[in-house]
Amino acid sequence: MTGLSLSLPFGLRNRVVSIRGMRFPVVLFDLDGTIVDSGWMILASYRHATETVLGRTYPDDVLMAKVGSGHLEDQMRAFDEAKADELAHAYREFYAPLHSELEAFPGMLDLLEKLDAEGRTVGIVSAKRHDIVQLALDAPELNPILRGRALLSSGLTALAQGEYDRSGREFDAALPLLRAADDSISVGTALAKWGAARLLQGNLRGANELLGEAIAFTHDAPAHNIARIFARFWAGWAAYAEGDLTKARELVASNLGAAREYGLPTTIGHSLAILAHIEVAANTDGGPFGLSPATLLGMPNAFELHHVLENGMKK
Repeated sequence: MTGLSLSLPFGLRNRVVSIRGMRFPVVLFDLDGTIVDSGWMILASYRHATETVLGRTYPDDVLMAKVGSGHLEDQMRAFDEAKADELAHAYREFYAPLHSELEAFPGMLDLLEKLDAEGRTVGIVSAKRHDIVQLALDAPELNPILRGRALLSSGLTALAQGEYDRSGREFDAALPLLRAADDSISVGTALAKWGAARLLQGNLRGANELLGEAIAFTHDAPAHNIARIFARFWAGWAAYAEGDLTKARELVASNLGAAREYGLPTTIGHSLAILAHIEVAANTDGGPFGLSPATLLGMPNAFELHHVLENGMKK
């Protein structure tokens, strides 16, 4: 990194430069030591834990030597094997309140806003527990769009892991922040995916409320807008679950047309899978059972989704 810094023209060394020329639409950042200046908090918490539990004072370099090397309890075993759990507990109790003083590194929030203006999707990667990351995101200095998108990402992860209640809570918390930041794509995505979570729980009424809002919110968005596609994708499944195959077919066909026009192969595959499922259901008494075309084409969460939707058709 030093060589790179020296090779830059002097006028660019202290400026936020653009990566517009790069084709990658997603930019991921580590949280600690990259976006937020949390090193002092970690050092202070290690010092508190070791002095309180062990009655010993270690040099800074010794305290920080194990940072990032596994779970906190594993790090604490380097100081005292028998008291590792007690050390970790003391560390966490001291560490959590310090987040009220957490600040981003100079220039980082400007950089994140610039990436957003370039149309990039920004994400945060951290090995920390979810509740600790949330403390950082709640820090007063961090702007709504960063906090909102981080909550959205957490909700999407929970949805993929089948934790539907948690995903709903994350989407619910993200929406006011995303609306305040006027981030329309993320708002539409949160509504659609929250509707998906309710659908996968078998809550058709709740799913339709959110998916209806998502459809209305994305109505004027371009046909290839990802939030619009998500809304129609899941609203199509909800309509299928209710037995409204005409509505399901119209929603999915809309996505298929957009996907073919703009060259979106994943959406083409998913749309064709759903349409095949719809056509089989339209020509079968009571709906299809067993392995569906959607399952055979590898649709995410296909087995669980198939089970939920078939149960919905019987109601």
